[in-house]
Amino acid sequence: MFRALFLEGFFRPEGTIKDLIDMLLEQYDQFEGELRFRAPVAAIMNKDGKVQGVRLHNGEEITADAVLSTVGIPGTAQLSGWPLDIDQYIGKMTFMETISMIPELELPPERSGRTILFYSLKDQLSYHRPVEPIDASWGVICFPDNFQGIERRNDAPTQVRVTNAANYELWQQAAADKEQYRHVKEVCGRQSAAAVSKILGRYSQDAVFQDSFTPMTIERFTEKCGGAVYGSPIKIKSGRTPWSNLFIAGTDQGYLGIVGSMLSGVTIVNQHLLG
Repeated sequence: MFRALFLEGFFRPEGTIKDLIDMLLEQYDQFEGELRFRAPVAAIMNKDGKVQGVRLHNGEEITADAVLSTVGIPGTAQLSGWPLDIDQYIGKMTFMETISMIPELELPPERSGRTILFYSLKDQLSYHRPVEPIDASWGVICFPDNFQGIERRNDAPTQVRVTNAANYELWQQAAADKEQYRHVKEVCGRQSAAAVSKILGRYSQDAVFQDSFTPMTIERFTEKCGGAVYGSPIKIKSGRTPWSNLFIAGTDQGYLGIVGSMLSGVTIVNQHLLG
């Protein structure tokens, strides 16, 4: 982590994440891969120590010589019937991230031009799951437009992203009611902005757009139980499972972040499927 932060520096695609995904999809299409949308998996079918394929929620069965799972260790265990103590594999840390678009962002001189700021309003940082929906007293502030080599249009608003630790159970309770969920998002957004304003000034008052993703967003789009975006605290570095042709890839295999997750998939495929 020290080497990545202070010696090598951060990295982001030159365009947007969508641009990166489009490039990957084009390459996948050249390999004659088939991509299914809105086709959730209901079960990973197995028999006699080997995985046979997957069964979709609509009942369709797709056979396969091997299955590479990126839904995490808990999700893979639930789908396959893997006898596992799932609770110990569910990550405890999850986050809320608020994205603000500011037409003309004016920062204090000591903050200008920065890409990443780690902040704590307390003398001692408490890196743990908060007792409230979020803990705005510490977090990460990112200015994605400030990476070297990124050219921004003069009329384009500046993007400010603020990440704070969150409590999954409280967000899960709020999500049972849409209005309550929206209310908690608004309250937490204000709390985060108030805390960060002590560092950046009143940056969010002129925002033309502002929204947040929560632990529920993470869980919905990544299938990571508990909204644990960094996955299980226990990694399976080999990617192996009790079935000889079922493999774990992504953050639960060991690599972190978007690029790390993709690298994990490449590594597991090369090691177990193409090796």
